Order: sequence, then structure tokens, then C-alpha cells
Amino acid sequence: MAMDPERTPTFMQILEMASFVEAGDLVPQPGDVTDVCTICFIGERLVLVRPDADSPWDLLMGEAHPHETVQEASERVVLQRACMKGTMWTLLGYFSVPTDDGDALVACSSVMVEPDGVHTPDTEGPTPTMKVVELPDIRNYLPMTSRLSALLHRADAARPSIQSGL
Repeated sequence: MAMDPERTPTFMQILEMASFVEAGDLVPQPGDVTDVCTICFIGERLVLVRPDADSPWDLLMGEAHPHETVQEASERVVLQRACMKGTMWTLLGYFSVPTDDGDALVACSSVMVEPDGVHTPDTEGPTPTMKVVELPDIRNYLPMTSRLSALLHRADAARPSIQSGL
């Protein structure tokens, strides 16, 4: 069961409250992953979103449908939340998030968007506010905790080099 959209914590809250499991240490069954959080890169820059001007900036999150793979859910969330077509590059791991109905399993991945991958909105309802920032500038938008720093470092190290032609 996915987290209640009205009470879903932000990625930053999940990062601090949930236990993290390395991608290779867990093999979830189909339908076990309830939500995805995505570190979305456009070249050297990161995509941040927020639902409205009064909300804090955050990384992309969304519900994983029971029939979807983590890759399909991650790429769909990027398309719906940021109106960009991306390709999942790395599964970083899973967060086990306590909910009223037991723990929700949230997959964390990194997605690369090609510079020409921006599309028109493909969502029902309003498109969230979006910002693309240089990786060193992320401190201006998100509280830089040690857990976030480590996760961003892993995602950055796993992303393909621009010079590689990918």
C-alpha cells in the first residue's frame, strides 16, 4: 500500500527518519515497492520540485504502481512531476518508512535526463514548481545532512560522464 498522499513525508523527512537498505541487500517482490524517490540529473545539474510556492524544495517522489518496475515508476515520476523524459541509471537502495499500516518500501534511484528531454506536462492536475540547480548549489535549497550528502555523492559517482557520449 502506498503512503497516503495527504500525509506523505517529503524526501528530506524520509531520508532522516527511515532506515536505508543497500540495493544489493534486498530483492523486493513485485508490488512491494510502494513509492519512489528520484535524484534527477540533467547533465551536471539536479532537478528540484515543490508543489507550490509555500512548500520547501525537494527531490522528486511519487507512487509506484503495483505492476511497475522501479525503473518504470522512476521514469514515470520524472515525467509527471518534472515534465522531463529520463532514463533510470542507478538503483541506490530502499527506504523502509513507518506508516500506520506497516512499513512502506520506497525505492531510491537516479535518473538522467537528456538536455532535449523536456516535454509538455503529462499530468492530471497542476504541474509542480521546478528548479534546476548546479550540484554544489544544492545547499541553498535543501538542508545538507550527512545522509543526503552521501546519497548525492553515490548518485553523482554512478552517473555517466558527459564526455562518454551517453
